Amino acid sequence: MSPFTYLLEALIGYGLGRQEVHCSPVEFLTINPPAGQTCGDYLGPYMSSRGGYLQDLNATTACQLCSARTTDDMLGGVYNLFYENHWRDFGIVMVFVVFNVSRSVAHSLICETQASVDCLHLRVYISACAPEVKNGVPSSKRRHRSHHHCKMSGS
Repeated sequence: MSPFTYLLEALIGYGLGRQEVHCSPVEFLTINPPAGQTCGDYLGPYMSSRGGYLQDLNATTACQLCSARTTDDMLGGVYNLFYENHWRDFGIVMVFVVFNVSRSVAHSLICETQASVDCLHLRVYISACAPEVKNGVPSSKRRHRSHHHCKMSGS
């Protein structure tokens, strides 16, 4: 579960959703209905389930079908993005942010108030292996030592 997916659906669904689509002449699909049927009769069931619109519902030849009536038809059918989900998606992203911020604060408070073994190992790893600057001296100016001990346990 990636919060980025929900963020994109919230932004794109809200920003582009519920807009009417107007196809240009080259975007219409030409379909010939069976003899004795109008374009509306023949393509009505398709359009009710998939969306889209016809230029002339009463035509009996060369039906001009635009595959989307609204941006919701396109976004939902092709990209699985829905306008209706924008508040739900926003809530999921906010829960993710609040959870990670509170987890980071809790970890900081725990490591600050008790010298647990995990926190001590993490501090040793960070000070020995990770920083670009140690005690105000950039790593490029320090003499490098072998850091064979820089692998965290479990990785």
